[in-house]
Amino acid sequence: MAKEILATFGVDIDAVSGWLGSYGGADSPSDIQRGVWAGEIGTVRLLKLFERHKLKASWFIPGHSIETFPRQVQQIAAAGHEIGAHGYAHENPVSMTPRQEEDVLEKSVELIERLTGRRPRGYVAPWWEMSSVTAELLLKNGFRYDHSQAYRDFVPFYARVGDRWDKVDYSKPAAEWMHPLDHGHEIDLVEIGANWYLDDLLSPHPIVAEGRYRQGQAPRLKVRTAALNPPKSDPQAAIPAFASNVFVCCCRRVTSNTSLHPCQSGTEFPRRRQRPWRKSRPGRRWTRANTPEQVD
Repeated sequence: MAKEILATFGVDIDAVSGWLGSYGGADSPSDIQRGVWAGEIGTVRLLKLFERHKLKASWFIPGHSIETFPRQVQQIAAAGHEIGAHGYAHENPVSMTPRQEEDVLEKSVELIERLTGRRPRGYVAPWWEMSSVTAELLLKNGFRYDHSQAYRDFVPFYARVGDRWDKVDYSKPAAEWMHPLDHGHEIDLVEIGANWYLDDLLSPHPIVAEGRYRQGQAPRLKVRTAALNPPKSDPQAAIPAFASNVFVCCCRRVTSNTSLHPCQSGTEFPRRRQRPWRKSRPGRRWTRANTPEQVD
């Protein structure tokens, strides 16, 4: 059987919500304005880009962005793109109580169903952080796939829950933390692997807060991501290493998802750098993340 790779653009419209729940700019009028630009301008530019190249993408939209930029998200839905869930105000699931997380997810589902007429099938955890109950809540609310876990990169897999590990605590004897990771178990939720090297957010994005995101702040990282350097990171390079049918349970093909954000890829320079990705090549097919052959 011929080798093939399914490639997807996943767009997270963090916009204002990213600054409220993640980036540390909730008290900055300038940062909020940057978020408005992403929702009103960057989003439309990416939408026109996909239209020009006849591409369908998967847009993961926080509830805050759906309600703040209704005209833009209606255009996305009308163009036939997939719309998935991405929190409400880009909250970190690890920082929320199970009740808070369930309330946020139910609100997200309600808004997407009202927008598209159907419940979302796909989910991306803000900052790719899943709590101990996230997967359970996704199954409860009818989700078929997630794009948050990082156990694999090009090959889809089933989500895993229940991993346990010991943190290093220098106030205790070393014997108390010298234990291997306990592997959890798989569940019936398809994962399309999360990969920071295929994400446009961190490289030129000025994150004002220091410290750990699970305290409500994002880490300051400087990474030249593959999303901004496509010639060196094109997933086409994975084809020789993987044949079709490598993952019969959900995909039967290699899959790559490039994560974009209007605040980054909606600007001119990153959009120019994305052009090599969009060219058709033998063995690669652009699709949405919810392609039936992937998640059914």
